[in-house]
Amino acid sequence: MVTVTTWPWGLLVLTGYLINLTSAAYPLTTDANCHCYKTNGTSTNYFRQHKFFDFRNLQQYANTPPNPISTFEGNAAAPPTSSYFDSNQWKDHWGIQTWNNTELMRLNNTDVNDATVPMVTSFNNIYIERSGDGTANGQTYLVMRTVRHSLDGPSTPSGSNSSSGFQSSAEFESKLTSYQFLSLRMLARTRGSPGAVTTMFTYRPPPQPQQLALVQEADLEIRTQDPPNFVQYTNQPAWNSTNDIKEATRNTSMPSGKKWSDWAVYRMDWTPGQSTWFVNGVEASKISFQAPRDPSQVMFNVWSDGGSWSGVMGRGGKA
Repeated sequence: MVTVTTWPWGLLVLTGYLINLTSAAYPLTTDANCHCYKTNGTSTNYFRQHKFFDFRNLQQYANTPPNPISTFEGNAAAPPTSSYFDSNQWKDHWGIQTWNNTELMRLNNTDVNDATVPMVTSFNNIYIERSGDGTANGQTYLVMRTVRHSLDGPSTPSGSNSSSGFQSSAEFESKLTSYQFLSLRMLARTRGSPGAVTTMFTYRPPPQPQQLALVQEADLEIRTQDPPNFVQYTNQPAWNSTNDIKEATRNTSMPSGKKWSDWAVYRMDWTPGQSTWFVNGVEASKISFQAPRDPSQVMFNVWSDGGSWSGVMGRGGKA
């Protein structure tokens, strides 16, 4: 399971590489001979690979949750929080990120990035925690955390130390960069201070960092500054230097009165020409405009940078 601090995730299911089958070409067979996987929904698709990651019963890796590290440099240099993240079970598939946004901030170009708070992603913000929650389906879950620190951060565009503090965040990405069409699910909830974003997405970077119009990305985003039942679905980019691109994004309510602080199964089906999202099996959004086309990575993060999208988290806040 996954949590955002708190971000528990219970399970993460990745079904990749779409194949098209017809009943005429492929007659019925037994389960033992079946090596593909079928999704349900408004249209069904077959996939030829399946991966399943379960964080619900990892008691041997559930140490005391790590305290936030107070310095920018300390977060960047932090080691893994448990041996699980050094195991082949994790490292063969996922990589925890340790990048920061200081170079983007020094560009001083709001068309590229409008962050107001330096941010660094850290191993220290991804850990296995024991569940004390009766609504959680398991004994443990994986936590991804973002924290607003009050100590001064690194150099800002003006060259002085940031008096606004800094933000530490969490991100991991797939080692495989060649997913082309998939069905991706996570059992998760998001909790915490306003000013954070939880994201599950596919990503193919543009040829050059500033060519944002050429990014290929389909994402699900939960913003803790939004109403507690709103979820954002987008085929990026959703804006350019002059306007928002309204056809690229949908903001919809969760089904059956659910809130994003409740446990829910989020699903994204990326198929040729379309991205479709579900919550607890109910279709939430479908976007054909700008649907990704080319091989991509799978990424998860929990972050805040004080920009217009995440909002500004108060000092000492966390999510």
